[in-house]
Amino acid sequence: MCEETTSLYPLECGHNIFCYTCCSNWSKECVKIGKPPKCPDQTCSAPIPNNSLQQLLPPNQYQTYLSQLLMATLSSTENFFWCPHCPGGFIAIDGYDCMFTCPYCRISWCPKCNLRHSGDIPCEEAKKYQSIEDEQNNNWKNTNSKQCPGCKVFIEKTEGCTHMTCANCKYAFCWACMGPFVGRYSFNDVCQC
Repeated sequence: MCEETTSLYPLECGHNIFCYTCCSNWSKECVKIGKPPKCPDQTCSAPIPNNSLQQLLPPNQYQTYLSQLLMATLSSTENFFWCPHCPGGFIAIDGYDCMFTCPYCRISWCPKCNLRHSGDIPCEEAKKYQSIEDEQNNNWKNTNSKQCPGCKVFIEKTEGCTHMTCANCKYAFCWACMGPFVGRYSFNDVCQC
């Protein structure tokens, strides 16, 4: 904090030992790292009130703070759930022993295990099935695809020569050796590089 002694910013907790610039910079840094701004005095844990933050923060950062506050409040609210399939969230009015259908993406899921299953089977069994399905998907992916050397996205080669161009990052490479493509085509997955 600075050594300013003339234009001190009055905080509601009674600590009037910091200037406006220091209080503003402190509040900006707190919002930047996702912490609710509190009095900069290390011995005080009083929050800086919204009306003060509105003066101390630029408008876009004040909106970020309000969004963070809303997210924290919702996440700590009993019976509030974030959908695991979209950015939506909602409050379950009738408790949560049953399946939910997200009002935004319309996907049904279990609030206890966050998995999509009918609700006719216990969560532990659904987790076991999900684990088996995940393993099968990973086995297929490892057998039938490779990661782009440029951006690491998985790519499947279904036909054609060894020259590949990643649709994600446009990196051109040889499917056989995974090195940069040097202009030699091969149709039998044997490297000509």
